[in-house]
Amino acid sequence: MQPRRPFVKVPLRGFSFLAGFSGEVQNMSEPKAQYTCMDYRQEMVLLGMKRRLEQETLDEAERKAIQEQVRALEAAMDMD
Repeated sequence: MQPRRPFVKVPLRGFSFLAGFSGEVQNMSEPKAQYTCMDYRQEMVLLGMKRRLEQETLDEAERKAIQEQVRALEAAMDMD
């Protein structure tokens, strides 16, 4: 296994159309935060359930079941 390369700064010239861009690119093999595919998936599942709750065609039992699932998922994601 090869050792990881350290943070690399690469100057980018001629990209003035990128307003607010510092002109430096970080080595993408070293992420700043731990945001995984599972995190994204959970967010999308939560969004889908919340959208489903907005539908007027849901019966009360299904609405309660989805609300319970939303609460459980938010708790698992530390959003409660």
